[in-house]
Amino acid sequence: MKKTIITLANLLIITLVMAQAPEKMSYQAVIRNSTNALVTNTQIGMEINIHQGSAAGTIVYTETLTPTTNANGLVSIEIGGTTGFDTIDWANGPYFMETKTATTPPLTTYTITGTTQLLSVPYALHAKTADNGFSGNYNDLTNKPTLFSGSYNDLTNQPALFSGDYNDLSNKPALFSGNYNDLTNKPTLFDGNYDSLWNKPNIRDTVTMYGFSGNYNDLTNKPTTDGSETIITAGTNVTISGSGTTANPYIVNSANTHYVGELYGGGIVFWVSPDGLHGLVMSLDDLSSAIAWSNITSVAVGNANDMYDGLSNSYAIVAQSGHTTSAAQLCLDYSYGGYNDWYLPASWQISQIYHNAYTLNYVMVNDGNPATVPLVTNQNNSNPPYPYYWSSTEYDNGAAWSQYFDGGSTSGGSKADTFRVRAVRAF
Repeated sequence: MKKTIITLANLLIITLVMAQAPEKMSYQAVIRNSTNALVTNTQIGMEINIHQGSAAGTIVYTETLTPTTNANGLVSIEIGGTTGFDTIDWANGPYFMETKTATTPPLTTYTITGTTQLLSVPYALHAKTADNGFSGNYNDLTNKPTLFSGSYNDLTNQPALFSGDYNDLSNKPALFSGNYNDLTNKPTLFDGNYDSLWNKPNIRDTVTMYGFSGNYNDLTNKPTTDGSETIITAGTNVTISGSGTTANPYIVNSANTHYVGELYGGGIVFWVSPDGLHGLVMSLDDLSSAIAWSNITSVAVGNANDMYDGLSNSYAIVAQSGHTTSAAQLCLDYSYGGYNDWYLPASWQISQIYHNAYTLNYVMVNDGNPATVPLVTNQNNSNPPYPYYWSSTEYDNGAAWSQYFDGGSTSGGSKADTFRVRAVRAF
């Protein structure tokens, strides 16, 4: 432990010497000869050259010395004893130190040469050239960084902020429609019959025990019954105003709903979706009173048998190889009221027209429009064609479904039969 302390003290003394005048650098090296044997207790010759810029750069300082190695072959010298060392601009590096060593007289024939970069400049040597030190004031710095202003608007890569609009949300929850029938796990409701109660009180005992007269007006803490106790929640496409009291009753309004019999979308509505926003429209007149289902009467279309999708059926019919004319083509070519997306109804769709025929005919008879012609619903044996209407749903190779509007039956009619046609479209 004592040897280590003495060695550390020697190093500190060397550093102190370097930090004061005269300016010198300490250098130590172990000297070996050509057979790698230590050169001990022997005077040797050394030439020190300091190169600027590179190992072969300009020599800015040269010094020759003749030190003596110790018993371990170690030589210790101080560099800087010759004129010119104190004028080296250590800040303008890099610098490389070249050492040449001669071990045999006349000690000027150098046989050992090595060059090493001075990776750091001694503080005491460089500090002398640093006449203009930093003041410690930030404003005196050069190449100051551009500091952030603190304003959000000056940020780069700003995140996309939420608009606050519910419609801009992603992964919105499916909202309750407000319809009791849409609830899951609905409770079993009380039917209002006293006899359906369980754990019924014994009324006679209650009167005896508590003195209750049985008269509502004799109750204490009676609930508020001005209507405001009723809770109403608006469903889809429904608005509610008012507080539910007699003075300010609830007002429930639905938005933009449609109904069967409405003149809309180039025709008359014959079916409406549960929310009242979508439905099906029938043309205001028969497109034909007698036309075959298709000119191809004995070959199955194959993909025109959907009971609900009349549009797909219609496209399949006209795409059949050999097709030239059909009830479907007549509907696809129809254009009225600015709409050209008409088609021959599927079997379910034509049945909905039949079931609402009374309402539809009532509106069409009384709308005051001479271009509106009601459905034919009565069979006149003396004045055919009869009240059969084609659907676009294929029955088999030679037949397709039709709707009989006098009796309501749906049956497969021969594709060669000539029936009536009404076009439909969806909204």
